[in-house]
Amino acid sequence: MIRPPAVDHIGHGALHQRAHLCGRNHALGAAALLVRRVLRCNIGSAVSLIQNLADENNAQQTAMWEAEWEHHILESAMGRVKDRLDPLKFQVFDFYVNRGWPPEKVARTFKVSVNQVYLAKNRVTEMLRAEARRLEQEVT
Repeated sequence: MIRPPAVDHIGHGALHQRAHLCGRNHALGAAALLVRRVLRCNIGSAVSLIQNLADENNAQQTAMWEAEWEHHILESAMGRVKDRLDPLKFQVFDFYVNRGWPPEKVARTFKVSVNQVYLAKNRVTEMLRAEARRLEQEVT
C-alpha cells in the first residue's frame, strides 16, 4: 500500500474544519453565557429572560420579513408600471427618483422641462402606489 507523503502545512480541509469549530465554539460560548445568566437569577426571572430573548428574535425576524415583502411588492409594481409607461417618462422618473439626479440635470439630459421631470415623478409614483395596492389585494 502506498502512503501519501507527509504534509507540513495545514491543508484546506483542516482550515475549513478549524473555521467550523471556531464558529461552533463561538455559538457554544454564546449559549454558555446565556445559561450562566439564566442560572444567576431565580426561575421566574429566568423564564422572563428567555421569553424576552425569544420575543426580540421574533420581532427582528418579523421586521426583516416585512421589509423583504415590501421590497418584493415594490419591485413587482415597478416592473408592471414600467411595461405600461412610455420609456422616456420612466427613464426621467428613474434618474430623478432612483438614481438621485437633480431635476435640472435630468431635464437637460432628456431634453424635457424641469416641470415635466416633476410631473413624471408624481404620475409614476401614483401609478406605483396603485399597483402596489393592487398586488397586495391579489395576495391577501
